[in-house]
Amino acid sequence: MPLSTENMVTAVAVLPKLATLINGAGTVEMPITDIVFSGITFAYAGWTREDNNEGFVEVQANFTVSAMDPGNPDLDVKTPANVTFTAAKSIKLERNVFKHLGAVGLGFGLGSQGNVVAGNEFYDISGSGVQIGGVTVEDHHPEDIRSKVMNNSVTNNYIHQIGEEYAGAVAVFAGYTENTLISHNELTDLPYSAISIGWGWGVRDFPGNPTTSKDNKILNNRIHDHMKVMFDGGGIYSLAAQPGEVISGNMIYDQRNDFGAVYLDNGSRYVTVEHNVMYNNTRNFIGTGYNHTIQDNYWDNESNNMYSWTVPCRKTIISSLRAIILWISLIMLDLKRSIRICFRGRVRGIWQHSSK
Repeated sequence: MPLSTENMVTAVAVLPKLATLINGAGTVEMPITDIVFSGITFAYAGWTREDNNEGFVEVQANFTVSAMDPGNPDLDVKTPANVTFTAAKSIKLERNVFKHLGAVGLGFGLGSQGNVVAGNEFYDISGSGVQIGGVTVEDHHPEDIRSKVMNNSVTNNYIHQIGEEYAGAVAVFAGYTENTLISHNELTDLPYSAISIGWGWGVRDFPGNPTTSKDNKILNNRIHDHMKVMFDGGGIYSLAAQPGEVISGNMIYDQRNDFGAVYLDNGSRYVTVEHNVMYNNTRNFIGTGYNHTIQDNYWDNESNNMYSWTVPCRKTIISSLRAIILWISLIMLDLKRSIRICFRGRVRGIWQHSSK
């Protein structure tokens, strides 16, 4: 039914004919390079998934399970983008508008390197705003190093009102990528997480053979009014091993549902979380894994933060007086958790859920 403010006699309806507005596809031998898109409005593209029995069974972040092997994260299926690039280098999209789109707004796939997404607005999009990289074997352990997704940046964008049809959408997604910069964006009015980085939940972090995920930076973003529909996400959601990842200088507030405003999910390792401000969230921080450095953050409520380090006392560092007060408060509250604290110059610890 139309809204009370709508008049169907005078309403303007647009039926999209295209699913792809731009498909910039190179090869690793001959990538497309050095193209600038500026001041363009990308609008009114649709997406109708192939008519089969798979449906839209979402894992998260607009990736769906594969009917061939639903439990294999390498086969999770990416929702396509209405503006898409593969094997693309030094592509710049600046001061454009992405709106009224039926899939993901903008995507960069295998072999995309050194691209810039800056100063754009994304809104009224069925799926996610921006996708950088993917989750396949070729993403996390490419046979050809030229296929790596690396050195891309998403900066100074305003992304809001996305996930209008697919509520697992995120404002910015980065899969298995190297040296991705996500900074100075405002991300708001979102059904699920604002930024999602990594994949695989640690199962593809083979000893001596790491994935391509490393040196990613999430800096100085303003994130608010997110997690409005879904659960089990956050303002900044990271998973699996991320050597050199830094989450710093972000302001995250008004998160509606669990879990953490900063959320280090299963398999997380080697992440630095520092100098962030988190307030008025259902939960400010949740950390799993090990080898993290969590220091000098501000949050307004310490009592509901969760720490579940999977290897006792193994180089996860939580520093500052604020963290010490947190640990003391946990001991005093008898939350039926298994808590172990090791004082070795700094506060290190593990808080593991009891099965009872």
